[in-house]
Amino acid sequence: MSDEVDRDAANRLWDYKGQMETIFYQRASFFLLAESMLLVAFATVLSAKSVAVILGVFGLLFTCVWFYVNWRHTVVYCHVRDNYLRQACPEYAKVRDTCPRGPISSRKILAYYVPALTFSAWFFLLILLLVRQTA
Repeated sequence: MSDEVDRDAANRLWDYKGQMETIFYQRASFFLLAESMLLVAFATVLSAKSVAVILGVFGLLFTCVWFYVNWRHTVVYCHVRDNYLRQACPEYAKVRDTCPRGPISSRKILAYYVPALTFSAWFFLLILLLVRQTA
């Protein structure tokens, strides 16, 4: 009976991990689409500089929200993975421990580097716009 309960708990944890990964990638798609739409809107209203500045500032703030959401989700995901799933699924722990890894995980790239690059793009577009506006 205990072995069956442990296997049920492991299955639920595995399902939960899968749901968390799905949510992460769906959110990444949402934010990338929203950022793309904001950049198109920014390019469209470049002639109206005040509107472009407002859109640019909104883009910066939106990217900060994206970064925070990714950070928070990653913290919870890693907590579940490292503190519960590894103990409940020894097979998973063995695969994770023996799997070759690159220097940077794809999760970190999607969670931190893509928003950081997007933030940089917004920042430099705003600087460029403000410099051109004063010239």
